[in-house]
Amino acid sequence: MSYSPKHGGNNQANRSASADYAANEKTTETKSKSVKRLIAVILLIVFLAGIVVAAIFLLKPVVTPKVAETTAATTAAATAQTEAAGGTQAATVAATTGSHTSSNPVLQYSGGEIPTSGARHDVTVETDGGADAMEVIGKWRLDKGTVYSFDGYGRGVMLTPVENYTFAYSARNGHLIIDFDVDDGMDTEYTYIISVDNLGKDIMTFKRDDKEYKFTKETQE
Repeated sequence: MSYSPKHGGNNQANRSASADYAANEKTTETKSKSVKRLIAVILLIVFLAGIVVAAIFLLKPVVTPKVAETTAATTAAATAQTEAAGGTQAATVAATTGSHTSSNPVLQYSGGEIPTSGARHDVTVETDGGADAMEVIGKWRLDKGTVYSFDGYGRGVMLTPVENYTFAYSARNGHLIIDFDVDDGMDTEYTYIISVDNLGKDIMTFKRDDKEYKFTKETQE
């Protein structure tokens, strides 16, 4: 009886295993190269994006001042044009009508006309505020929230925390007449006396019927 070793079968199996291993190694190497290429592409994209962002920030300070400078120049030109037009208009009005302009824009009026917006007038005021219009000029405080302001030329305003009410007025021989521009204002005639209190402040006392109101003159700041 003879014995024949089967070395050939084992060699064939070994060769097959080696081939499989080599194929796996090649597949792994291919995948590794693909991953590396993908990572390289991603890094390149991130790098290029960083360059673009940096370029935007570097160029922005150069562009913005030019825009701001242009805007400022345009605004300044428009403002100058508006002021010039306003000055020309005011000069024209003063030259043609001889109007007086109060320091308070609310009190402005033209010529000797008394501008009133309402239709109801319970009293009649004199032109340009009457003979003693300058006597009551200034701001007079009645209480914490109410101040009467007279411009010395027949126009005034009652200032309150809620609303301001413009009026025409005239003063003569101790009589003060106030005609509010709005219809719901109380047009009234008062007698008034101006005196000085113990502290040296000017006091103006209004009287109407049996009621009396004391005003203290505001000092100029």
